[in-house]
Amino acid sequence: MKKRLKSSLQRAILMIGIFLAALVIYFTLSYRAVELSNRVYSVMGEAELPVLFAESGGIRINPMHGYTQDMGNKTARDCLTVLPEDRKLSLSALEMNGKVVSVQYEIRSLDLSKLIENGTVKDITEDGEKTRIEIPIQNLIEKDREYLLRLSLDLGEKRVNYYTRILWTDKDFSPQMLEIAEDFTRKTFSKNDARALSVYLESDDTADESTLAHVSLHSSFNQITWGDSGMQQDGQPEICLKELSGDMGEVQIRYASFCNDRDGNVRKFMNEDNFVFRYDPQRIFLMDYDRRTEEEFESADFRFRGGKLLVGIESSSRLYAKQSDSTQFLAFRSPDGLFRYDSRAKSCVRIFSYLSEEDKALRAGYKAHGIKILGVKNNGDVDFLVYGYFNRGRHEGSCGILYYTYDNSENTVVENFFLPLPEGYEVLEEDIQKLSYLSPNRMFYFYYDGNVYGVDTTSFELVTVAGNLENSEFAASQSGRYIAYQDSSGEEGPYESERISFVDLSDDKSLELTESGRKLRVLGFIGEDLIYGLTDPNVTGAFTPQHEVAVSELRIAGPDLKEKSRYQKDGIYYGNAEVSEDRVRFDEYRLDGGEFRLAGSDSIISSKQNLDSAAVSAENLQDPTLQKCWYYGISDIGGKTVKCYSPKSFSLEKSSSIDLNIPEAKGREPLFLAYSLGHFRGSSRTMQGAWEQVYEDYGYILDESGRMLWNRTDKANAVNLKNPKLSPEELIAQIPSLENMERCDGFLLLNAYGVDLGSVLYYVGKGVPVLIREGEDYRCIFSYNAGTITLGDPSGKNRTVIARSEAEARFKAENNAFIAALKTGETLSP
Repeated sequence: MKKRLKSSLQRAILMIGIFLAALVIYFTLSYRAVELSNRVYSVMGEAELPVLFAESGGIRINPMHGYTQDMGNKTARDCLTVLPEDRKLSLSALEMNGKVVSVQYEIRSLDLSKLIENGTVKDITEDGEKTRIEIPIQNLIEKDREYLLRLSLDLGEKRVNYYTRILWTDKDFSPQMLEIAEDFTRKTFSKNDARALSVYLESDDTADESTLAHVSLHSSFNQITWGDSGMQQDGQPEICLKELSGDMGEVQIRYASFCNDRDGNVRKFMNEDNFVFRYDPQRIFLMDYDRRTEEEFESADFRFRGGKLLVGIESSSRLYAKQSDSTQFLAFRSPDGLFRYDSRAKSCVRIFSYLSEEDKALRAGYKAHGIKILGVKNNGDVDFLVYGYFNRGRHEGSCGILYYTYDNSENTVVENFFLPLPEGYEVLEEDIQKLSYLSPNRMFYFYYDGNVYGVDTTSFELVTVAGNLENSEFAASQSGRYIAYQDSSGEEGPYESERISFVDLSDDKSLELTESGRKLRVLGFIGEDLIYGLTDPNVTGAFTPQHEVAVSELRIAGPDLKEKSRYQKDGIYYGNAEVSEDRVRFDEYRLDGGEFRLAGSDSIISSKQNLDSAAVSAENLQDPTLQKCWYYGISDIGGKTVKCYSPKSFSLEKSSSIDLNIPEAKGREPLFLAYSLGHFRGSSRTMQGAWEQVYEDYGYILDESGRMLWNRTDKANAVNLKNPKLSPEELIAQIPSLENMERCDGFLLLNAYGVDLGSVLYYVGKGVPVLIREGEDYRCIFSYNAGTITLGDPSGKNRTVIARSEAEARFKAENNAFIAALKTGETLSP
């Protein structure tokens, strides 16, 4: 009897359990069904905004893409348009989907502080597929000074802004540069025609002859002419004048190409050529040439053979892939979008791309955005960011960050939220690379403009984790899980912090680092380990030559902040630290007379490997005709065919727009902005740091207002200053207040410590002597030629001529302690 009761009770409990489980499954599926039924689906519409062009010598140049935001001067470096002598600027609008109702224009100084001219354009004519716009710019601008032109087109339903710098000059050699550049690019596709290019080549063993992804003037004739690939140009190139500064000019050409591989498969590519020219009355010199090639990924069968997922020709630094914990799903980025491969289903989905069957070039193919994979789940979902300029869809013409999720079960891309940010793509990318992390509890964290933000991806609540930080006060670990920042709490400057806040973003837990009587500095991360420095409490008021407080001790701590190791030497201080993936490089100083003097340099190397288990490394093979090609390893599919498809729709019901309300930055250090070969290369608090990023590529440095601070190419062969624009005494009087960049009445003072002699002669060419500190005294460089320089004391007397080679050795012994200046004519407000 008891056994029967017990058995009946067990059956009853089992039935109740089954019933409850069924209820859970029912309500879960019902909720899922309701959620899906409430979804608002859409497709990514084709690009609609027109593209503006200027003309030079009958060539269509400077494609200007439309912005639905006010971008200020954030896109000023996109292109430069030279005005004709009568200042009548003619532009044409292509790819029109409607009619231009009206056009307003505005001309401002590059820093936006001065409105020069504005008005309404009256001369608008339709010419077939083009709309022509002519702007009669008044005689209010100065020659040889750049300005920012903003055009605002009323298209009926929306108003769209277009930007270009403009320049009115008597020394316009841009038509010749544009012609040489277009001719060079075209001739590379014919080995016979390309023989004329041999005069430009400087072939040597510094170039990588195994890849078509990157070629330069140092490459061989065979590489310049596409090796044995049989490459052909596809369509018309887009030509852009990037710079015209003194004797220097820069041209960029973007174009498509294609070839057949040895098996007859058509391979398609996106290419970008950048040219740096130097003007001379006798001829125009080609100083640098750089070609970058990326292969489009089209999901054809040949890409999935032999246990390889073939990406093709690509720069190794641009390869990026993540896999799910189960390794079933692999998401990877290509030049034309984001893809995900399913190793079990033998399928590949193109999750995101702006290219379409209707538009693969002018608008949809405009490459001013990036994609970052945040995570790949075991169910096949992929979280990812698209940031920069948005070419198509509901956000066309906007800039910012879009957070998407690919829903594998519904084959749908879900737009989660949009962060509108009026910022250029490459500057925004620098911040995205600092920090963009999705935590397990679905909080998204990112760094932008000195602030760390968090967004709850469920409620879309925005929180500020830390604000108004210097770049040197913040660092994130390799995975993005851990961040560290200096918490000044009322103290002034990045060298007065008594604590470091350390946050584990995976669970929002915070720890603090403090040490009685010591100031702390965040230096960076190696993997997930924090590198930080501590100052000597007995040393106050002392700075390095680049106005940094050196630390007396370096420490390495794990995620629990327990110390792993420390680094210190008697009498040695450390500064100018640079942290990369596996090492810390730093300068060593000794304290001498209340100043830190350079004593050498050293580094700490870590043996730790990449801890990101989701990251997947690419491998390469050498193709007989296409040379180095990259691939990801996959299981061999044998004779099976991979199913390739695209998402059926975009889901918008969750989408929300989040405004940051960015606080005004206060008291931050001025930054040096480095540019070369048509691109932003990064920012630095020191001129030396920016110079090192772009010197080899004949680059240039700007301040944050767009003023040219240094240009390698724009330097005269010989200069003799008889009547300097600024006296050395004026410069020396301001040195005590100089950190790295100091605005003074009428001039800008620059700490050029560590920059070589040949580079600082740029300032002598601009009419201002360069100061060199030797011991406790300053000497001045007043003139130079190919073999000598003239040195004198600050009064201009006691001038001596010495050989350039002797001067280089002599100044290098003083660590190239240069002080330079540029005359601005600006008066500081009282």
